[in-house]
Amino acid sequence: NFLISPACVFGPAMPSRWKLLFLLLLGAAGADLEEIKDRHEAIKQKAQAARDRAKKQAEEKREMKKERAKDARVPKEVSEVATLCEEQKEKAMQSWRDVSSEIKSMIEDESRKQEVLTSPQTAAVLRNLFRPPMLKSPGVLRAGVIPSDVKQQLNGYLAKHRSRSFAETFDPLLGNQRKTKFLPLPPAWIKQAGFIDNSIRPMLEKLSGQKFELVKIHPGIRIYEAGSTLMKHLDGPTTPLAVTLLLSATEEGRSWHLELGLGDGKAKPSPLAPGHMMVYEGARLPHGRSGPLKSGEVALVFAYYRPVKYDAGPVQRRIDQVLSAQKINPRGRPGPRKGPRRSKDEFGSAEEL
Repeated sequence: NFLISPACVFGPAMPSRWKLLFLLLLGAAGADLEEIKDRHEAIKQKAQAARDRAKKQAEEKREMKKERAKDARVPKEVSEVATLCEEQKEKAMQSWRDVSSEIKSMIEDESRKQEVLTSPQTAAVLRNLFRPPMLKSPGVLRAGVIPSDVKQQLNGYLAKHRSRSFAETFDPLLGNQRKTKFLPLPPAWIKQAGFIDNSIRPMLEKLSGQKFELVKIHPGIRIYEAGSTLMKHLDGPTTPLAVTLLLSATEEGRSWHLELGLGDGKAKPSPLAPGHMMVYEGARLPHGRSGPLKSGEVALVFAYYRPVKYDAGPVQRRIDQVLSAQKINPRGRPGPRKGPRRSKDEFGSAEEL
């Protein structure tokens, strides 16, 4: 655009040979200009390609850094779970050592105690003590699907660490077969205002219309395996409301339902599908599971709640009176030791669990 016509510069009288020379010079200058433009464009493209490569390399470095951090966390998490499981396994083993010579008599004593507590006469007493009822009649609610974040976390944890489970701490309600397994949960998960409590409590309060506070979450996932049993029983007055989260059930475990005594003296199965929750008044309604589990397994988590300002004292005192009248040691008071304790070496190692 800046080039000027030869006629304007030299006028019409300019000799033709000079015009020809001038035109040749203009053509050469135009060719140089195009070359400069092409070279500049090539430099721009090369610079852009270099920036793109640098950006891609920086993104790859960030991703590699994230992966390394993730890989570093995984061994730490696995190590923490492994340590937790080993500590709890040793405690479970010690519980079995402590009662090894009296397991049979303790189970018999517990069975007799629960027969009294779950009798129609005691049921009538408890109905009067738990007024108004914590849940609408009949005292059990199917609370719907487990919150997705809780279900995902618990199922993922179970799938990842199932092999670390072991026989649960001795409990006469579970019998002496050591078929019921236990997988400890991280302490941060089961504390008050932890992610499990924060997900369940609002649902519970919405369903019942009352304010509740967490008493405790069972400190691990309970896994009923083939051969497991659960005696018909009542929960203690300090844990009046139970929430069951059914994580999974296979084979016969799908029909091995919790049976609840709903006021007419007869225990009825309360079907619950995997991934769902059930809420019931465990300190008022007798509950258990019929016979041993024949095959498969059932994995659950339990949480226990009580109404705000709830006082378990009157209920506990009345239960103690009922048991004492039958010459049974009141709830929470261990009976006398009935034989010598077996030594650690005699009983074996924690690997037996």
